[in-house]
Amino acid sequence: MAGTYRLANNEEDAIAVLNAQRDKATTKLNWKESGRGYILEYGVCKGRLNDKFSNIWLSGASLADFAALDAPKPDHIKKALAGIGAACMDIPNLKESREFLMTLRAVTVLGESFSEDRKAEKYFNRYKAQVDKLGVETCSKNEALTYLQVGIEAAMKTIDDPLVLTLLGDLSLSKDGRLTFIGLKKVIEANS
Repeated sequence: MAGTYRLANNEEDAIAVLNAQRDKATTKLNWKESGRGYILEYGVCKGRLNDKFSNIWLSGASLADFAALDAPKPDHIKKALAGIGAACMDIPNLKESREFLMTLRAVTVLGESFSEDRKAEKYFNRYKAQVDKLGVETCSKNEALTYLQVGIEAAMKTIDDPLVLTLLGDLSLSKDGRLTFIGLKKVIEANS
């Protein structure tokens, strides 16, 4: 239902639905398969309300390692990376923010693993053109994973929405707030 509201450009109601379902979300029979989608949907809605840092953090968190969730799938990874890239592109004074410039570069490097998808490739090429124009150095895929993590953590530090800040704790997905991306790395390596 949240996706329907978002598609109707009613992000406030979409977020209200997501918040109302938070307590029930992890007890659903399909949580293991659908939990990443829930987190990403929340991020997309926040991004469309111009909360770019919540979008980066939630989209990034939807890619992280959680025992309660299946490993991220390629289609989910493409969407999350594209969302992180779009949010980075919309950050005011992006060229003055090393963390988010490197996050955007990381998105382009990791996005290269999905070049068979023309729609995704279009997004990643747009982001690549921007970081190339700004003179951001290239990096390896391992470095990109580190830069992605740094950017996600930097985004979390700028969030002032208490509901977003407590989302992962409320869902019992993370004890220390630190995210790891071993599952993401495996999928990226398998697609390279």
